[in-house]
Amino acid sequence: MIEPNLDRVWAALSNGVRPGRTPFTVLQLATSGLDGAPKIRSVILRSVDAEQAALSFFTDRRSAKVEEMRREPRVSLLGYDADAGFQMRLEGEAAIVAEGPEKAAAWAACRSHTRALFRHPSPSGSPISAPAEAAPAGDGENHFALVVVSVVRVDWLDISSPLHRRAVLRRDGCDWRGGWVAP
Repeated sequence: MIEPNLDRVWAALSNGVRPGRTPFTVLQLATSGLDGAPKIRSVILRSVDAEQAALSFFTDRRSAKVEEMRREPRVSLLGYDADAGFQMRLEGEAAIVAEGPEKAAAWAACRSHTRALFRHPSPSGSPISAPAEAAPAGDGENHFALVVVSVVRVDWLDISSPLHRRAVLRRDGCDWRGGWVAP
């Protein structure tokens, strides 16, 4: 039976946005780089909506990943719980929310230490002479963006027992279709 395992994916992701850290609080985001090479980095999961098959994270709108996702909105996310022997790979389409009420609500919900991440005067990866040049300045809201990923494919792998199990599901409208695949 595959459906309970899809529920397990969404439950693990939902736990990832609760206070404290879980194995799925930090996911690995893969994008297509502007140079055509794959790029991967960690993002902190901020919201999950299983019914809409969507999740979100925050980013600096000046970052390279924003331009990468604007050019090619298809992304992949990877999470792994080593203790439970459970991996999930998610594929979807990213939407950058840099203006409007949804962005404003996300910004308002940010704690002060999260807001400070967007107060840096230069975009991430910019050359600087010394670390002090990257000290936070300004309020940061104009650099803040919400990224919402609409998940269209889930590939989960359970290696917690000697018989590994893997399933791939694709979203078809509001339904998920798929089946077992060799691990």
